[in-house]
Amino acid sequence: MAQPEDISQPARDSVQAAPCPDFETQPFVGGPPLPRRQVAIISSAVLIRRGDKPFSFGSAKCRFLPAALPAGDLLTSHVSINFDRAGFQRDLNVA
Repeated sequence: MAQPEDISQPARDSVQAAPCPDFETQPFVGGPPLPRRQVAIISSAVLIRRGDKPFSFGSAKCRFLPAALPAGDLLTSHVSINFDRAGFQRDLNVA
């Protein structure tokens, strides 16, 4: 992983100035017992289907990927020099 001193000053300034999105909903709510809930897996690995447009910098959007999507059609569009893709490339389960 890159250390702050390894990253150019303009890149550090850009990340520090990036806006933090506000969400209208609360993440912690009551609900049915776990066996009756539906579960979604959310990843910050910026996963996209092959051919999809990459997420823009700072995006708070999400995309739904079908469970049957072949592993070969799954890409990560994360563009930071600090993001090590080696684990994902060897085993997509790390994402």
